[in-house]
Amino acid sequence: TSGSNGPVGIISVGMVNTAGSLLTITGYGFTVGDSVSVSISFHPGIVASSCSVLNATVILCSVSPGTGASIPFTLSMPGFVTSSQFSYYSPRVASASWGILTNSTLYAQTTNSTYQNILITGSNFGTDSSIIFVDIAAVVCTRITLLRPHTLISCYVDVSQGTASLFAGHISVEVDSQTNLDNNMNLLSIQSRDIVLFIDGPLVVTSELGKKAFFGLSLPRVPLAPVTVRFTSDDPSAAVVVPGFDEAVFTQQNWNKVLTIAIAGTADANKNTKNRNFAIAGQVISADASFSSSVSLSIPGVSRNIVWPNVLQPSPSLIPKNGSLLVQLYGAFFQQRGGVVIGGNNDTSGSGDDIDGDGDGSSSDVPIVRVADVDVDAIRVSSNELQFMAPPLPQGYTLPAYVPIHVINPDGGYMSCPGDAVGGPGFLAGVPRCLQQHILYYTADCRIVGQWGKDTCMPCPVGGFCPGGYRVWPLPTYWNPFETVVPGPCWPPFACPGHDRVPKCGEGYKGDYCSLCSEGYYRSGIACTGCSNNPPSRFVPVLLTAVVFFGAIAIAAVVLNDTKLDTIVGLLLSLQQLISIGNSASAYISQGAQNLFSGLSWVLF
Repeated sequence: TSGSNGPVGIISVGMVNTAGSLLTITGYGFTVGDSVSVSISFHPGIVASSCSVLNATVILCSVSPGTGASIPFTLSMPGFVTSSQFSYYSPRVASASWGILTNSTLYAQTTNSTYQNILITGSNFGTDSSIIFVDIAAVVCTRITLLRPHTLISCYVDVSQGTASLFAGHISVEVDSQTNLDNNMNLLSIQSRDIVLFIDGPLVVTSELGKKAFFGLSLPRVPLAPVTVRFTSDDPSAAVVVPGFDEAVFTQQNWNKVLTIAIAGTADANKNTKNRNFAIAGQVISADASFSSSVSLSIPGVSRNIVWPNVLQPSPSLIPKNGSLLVQLYGAFFQQRGGVVIGGNNDTSGSGDDIDGDGDGSSSDVPIVRVADVDVDAIRVSSNELQFMAPPLPQGYTLPAYVPIHVINPDGGYMSCPGDAVGGPGFLAGVPRCLQQHILYYTADCRIVGQWGKDTCMPCPVGGFCPGGYRVWPLPTYWNPFETVVPGPCWPPFACPGHDRVPKCGEGYKGDYCSLCSEGYYRSGIACTGCSNNPPSRFVPVLLTAVVFFGAIAIAAVVLNDTKLDTIVGLLLSLQQLISIGNSASAYISQGAQNLFSGLSWVLF
């Protein structure tokens, strides 16, 4: 089929997260600006919207949440209609735990001692638990519940079918006939002489964001007396055992229950680039000698380093009310896992997941861009550039509106704006934490940079920079109280360094058009000078000069006749007037001339 750009066709179609994300259609002959629509067949709950042509080879659409593979759709453009299909990503298992702590709530164990609760974290689980099937090492996990849509499954296994080591096998999750392909996520158990530990891998994993890790333990037999196992960290600067979940107490009633211990990573004040290893030691205390003589437990762990994104500037930053505009986000340290470019969740690295639901990490493989409180899918072009489709104006904002951008890396490293600190997480040394450019400006006014106006665009006024919208920001030597006011010249000119929407004066100046001196400054000529710049020793020469000057006047009055005295006094008055003019014009003369007039002022006041 041919379009305005010649032959038109589809080459490939990307996959979509079950939570909904951008659908990328790659082809040839597409025309930017052409209307485009995608209609999905046989799946009434799945909708494609906000479709647009990115360039001659890419079309982007927002697709609603769903599950399944080979979903047919029809693509319609002027002079071109074709059919194709897309799939949601298969489920991915990131980790599994025995009855872990999630969102500060310990999930209760079933009263039936032969069944144990298992929590499976990952992505692309969907929202309908009735189409989810789970087995662990061929043992079916029943009573399946989605504790968090798309990311957290709870189910129960009958441990009477074998020992704990039976469950060190592959975890299979099937969602709408799609099965996870990862086979390296297992439930592992480590058994000491008298304590059984349930751990989600060869070591516990936390992060410097305070991410939590969990492991469980139980006894292999009924104790003769209560058994307490108390845990501590050998390196609290890397990770700590969470108070309240730092010990397990077993009795003759709960000896075969799996009790939970929680570990939290410690913030790294140095923000270094290295993971930090630690060990969790367990001390067994009991009047039952067969347990109290147990060898102390030691569980290895690692606190992962976090990659903090650094956002420099979005382009364009002028957004219409309905959004639907592709934005390039420039910066540094935009993270990616698993080699995926589109914002999907088919990572195979297993790193950085927010497994405990406390918001310290992301289940995505590329950074999440959050506009106010709206999460949008991002396309990672490189470690220095993201692309995302601007959403409609978020709730709670009215036009015109400055809306902040937040960026969250897959491992939980974040950057938020606006703000005013320098440095800190995610920011290069000496770079302001959040600049004016780190926000989107939603407007229905003029959207041409270099012009301004409400209903129509007008030339930018003299002395101003027009960033678009009904806004003008003063250039150096100009000032305005609001960005909707035409800037006016300052006096003195050097008092105004220029500013954006927040009025600003130079050091030592304040007030409208920076015409007043700040506290601690005084007027010297037309400039404001700091009082600390005039120590008492500076006035000693002035006092001595005054004594000499008035002494000379007194002698002249006695020695000289009236005519000569009148001539000398007239010359002195003229020179004082010249000095006054020179000091008033200090902003327009050279530094050498300023020094000359300042020196003469000491002599002639």
